[in-house]
Amino acid sequence: MKDFIDTVTNETLQKLLCVAIDGRGAFGRFKDVLRDYEVERQNWFDFSGNRELTRVAEWLESNGLTPELKEVPINWLSLSSSFI
Repeated sequence: MKDFIDTVTNETLQKLLCVAIDGRGAFGRFKDVLRDYEVERQNWFDFSGNRELTRVAEWLESNGLTPELKEVPINWLSLSSSFI
């Protein structure tokens, strides 16, 4: 979450997110803050999804496998935003 916060240009939001990730319950507070910032909320889903894809590809490669990226008919990253 800290790496994402570093990409946020709105200083007020950056400060709110930094406070939100301190201590227990950080992810819930982080999501609560982003709920009021629709564009940055979507940026978080994109950032997080890209990170996950990168980790999966790195894991596959470290285990001697080559990931095959195929076109997905719908953007699953934007679907994930409806679950929060």
